[in-house]
Amino acid sequence: MKATPPLDHPALRLLTAAGGLAVMLACGANAPQVVRLTDFERGTLFGLERVTHDDNATEDSAQVCGDQLAYDTNKDGNYEIYLKPVLGREITRKTTSAATDWSPSATADCSRIAFVSNREGSNIIYVIAGREASAALRVGPGDAPNMAPDGSVLFYQRFLPGEGTDSIWRFDFTTNQHTQLVAGFHPAVSPDGGSLAYCKMNEATGYSAIWILDLKSQQEQQVATKESAGLVLPIWSADSKRLLMTVNRGRVGSRQATPELPGFAGADLAVVGRDGTGYAVLTDNPANDIGRAWDKDGFVYFTSHREKSQDIWRFNPKLL
Repeated sequence: MKATPPLDHPALRLLTAAGGLAVMLACGANAPQVVRLTDFERGTLFGLERVTHDDNATEDSAQVCGDQLAYDTNKDGNYEIYLKPVLGREITRKTTSAATDWSPSATADCSRIAFVSNREGSNIIYVIAGREASAALRVGPGDAPNMAPDGSVLFYQRFLPGEGTDSIWRFDFTTNQHTQLVAGFHPAVSPDGGSLAYCKMNEATGYSAIWILDLKSQQEQQVATKESAGLVLPIWSADSKRLLMTVNRGRVGSRQATPELPGFAGADLAVVGRDGTGYAVLTDNPANDIGRAWDKDGFVYFTSHREKSQDIWRFNPKLL
């Protein structure tokens, strides 16, 4: 029986039920035109490709680093971290643990990979070398690691029982200092290093919204929110101008989504400009489509149970 990360962390109370795809944006004004890319489901316009090919395994999280894909899968029994060429099939196993290792986040050159493991009985973030074998560096308690492209800092979420909510933290590899930034979860630093996208509950709707923190001025701005679903897992485009997100219409019992408790229902992909304009729906599929990465060539990577197993797929929406 696979080890399941503990659920002591009431963190993703994100989302409920049905509803259309009407969006309220922070910029106010008129509702944006929603673009629905209906031909996406047939893969005719955007070259839908399956990136992983193991029908007997489940892939959960992924990130592109250079020409490599860092991802987690239970192909060998429990979830471990693996590395492979994006469109190749030669797989390198990066972790070996009796526990569950998941949620990889890598530097742009794949020299470092952060991940979460419950090998100590609770969720701890570790970092390993991406290109060669190395001992795991223990960063500390946390979830949803997000490595800066240059590997200088790591952002992550952490639940503090005394505060009753998740907060975003930054770990500096040079000073070994942990700094608490803002309340929220699912951090994503922009490729230009100037902004941090993250999720935070919208008190008016009761669902999670997408926010951006200017890392220099420390100013926060809500970018997108929905009345009937949570917006989660923000991912930046390579030019730091757009955000990919997962629109989740299911209710999550815990904000701590893991490979064995994914907490998604009716999930699809959408994008929005960093200023809250240009919202576009990318998928509308019975399977859960969960955004995972957006590479420098414009390809969006996502996990989906479209065939026999939950695999990693990619396509290019050509919205840049």
